[in-house]
Amino acid sequence: MPQKNTTTSVTFYVYDNLNGIPVLNENQNTLTVYISKDGGSFSVLSSPEITEMDTTNLPGVYRLLLPAAQTNASHIILRFTSTTQNAVSEPCELYLESYVVASDIPSAPEIPTAAEISDAILTRNVSEVESLAPVHSLCTIILAHLESKVEGDFWNIRRSDGETLHTSLNVLSSENADAIIGVHS
Repeated sequence: MPQKNTTTSVTFYVYDNLNGIPVLNENQNTLTVYISKDGGSFSVLSSPEITEMDTTNLPGVYRLLLPAAQTNASHIILRFTSTTQNAVSEPCELYLESYVVASDIPSAPEIPTAAEISDAILTRNVSEVESLAPVHSLCTIILAHLESKVEGDFWNIRRSDGETLHTSLNVLSSENADAIIGVHS
């Protein structure tokens, strides 16, 4: 699909409306090009650049080079008239798109490295994540180290405020010893 605001090549066919045969030797001196942009009224295209494609293999086929300044629309209709007797051509319709140029796209933010991500995670304050942390998480291990105490048959792990209970685990001990031999949730 042609792009807006770029030079665009348009091919069209000129033929004799009485017998349908191709009309040769047309050019910008014999053809007038009318242009309508986005449904506007037709106006004459000044100084059109028209070339005959190939009189042997493509008789009657011409190329119009539309300069970028003329393609500043989403929908263009071209109509051709000729001073040559009985020469006619069908209108051409163009739908143009706007494309984003790579240099117009802002660069993506830099993606942090794994080391930068882990540094950011590990330097967070436990109090920022403890309320959302599940019992079986790194946060619980850190809290157990910072804010925990065995109270009777329970190992109580508190949040960083020292008051709020994060989790409590049953403490198992041997009947013959005072040492803790295991912890159950």
